[in-house]
Amino acid sequence: QGGTALREAARHGREAVARCLLASPVFQAVDALDNFGRTALHDAAHLGHCSVCKVLLESDRFTAVDVKDEKGFTALRLAVSRSDMAICELLLSSPKFTMLNDVDSRNR
Repeated sequence: QGGTALREAARHGREAVARCLLASPVFQAVDALDNFGRTALHDAAHLGHCSVCKVLLESDRFTAVDVKDEKGFTALRLAVSRSDMAICELLLSSPKFTMLNDVDSRNR
């Protein structure tokens, strides 16, 4: 399903592993998408791993901040759906973040 080591680290909240992968020039799948169009940031935000979100946002190599998945959701939309204020604030305060309109399942 498009899994990479970075996406696994994001899913399981492994901040140190994510930091190590992002620091390695050998690891090239930094902005990889899964079969649903989600990135490591989608996974970390959806599962509430704020520290991994922070590592991704601080990395110069990770650029897929505003990517929308196949449902049109960004990482911010997923954090909002969990009512995760810490991740919402982190995303909104990142200089990498640009405001994109998300659409819910009713196109609103």
